[in-house]
Amino acid sequence: MGNLLDMKKNAVILQKPSGTIAVRVDITAEQRRLYNGLLWVARETIKKNKDERHYSINLAELKKLLNKSEQDKNNDYYKDKMKELMQKIAEYNILSKDKRMSGAFVLVSHIRFEEDKETKETVVKFEIPEFVRERLVNPQDSLYANINLVVIRGLTSKYAIILYELVRDYQRSEIPVMEM
Repeated sequence: MGNLLDMKKNAVILQKPSGTIAVRVDITAEQRRLYNGLLWVARETIKKNKDERHYSINLAELKKLLNKSEQDKNNDYYKDKMKELMQKIAEYNILSKDKRMSGAFVLVSHIRFEEDKETKETVVKFEIPEFVRERLVNPQDSLYANINLVVIRGLTSKYAIILYELVRDYQRSEIPVMEM
């Protein structure tokens, strides 16, 4: 798996399924960045083993993705933000880009935190819904956008992140009429 700590100037590209971009869900900018980071970890793991359904990342690397430097010794803040993703239900494909599907899913289906015995660092272990996993396994079978996580790391508003993802999603398509 690539290393999020090496993201300074490099692009870290997530092939994000379109159905998970145009979603109706109330999450913060930090939670959207966290969710994208978790999807990236899952996609990188799936590239190595298409049958894998459990994913993990060192919490320090995930925090680096958020560009956070403050100290949170117990990581309680980040743990709470990730646990909240398990309670968020997203209605997907709300712009009807992919005519074959619509519905809803929980953002993260399972999450736990373990201490690495050697490094004493917190490791995030998680699962994603099968609907999302299937699209990460075979991105060529569904519509997706190349989302640069380095760009998202610099955006401070959840609306800026949503707009960036939508623009990337419709980069090679007709822009739909959207109401404010």
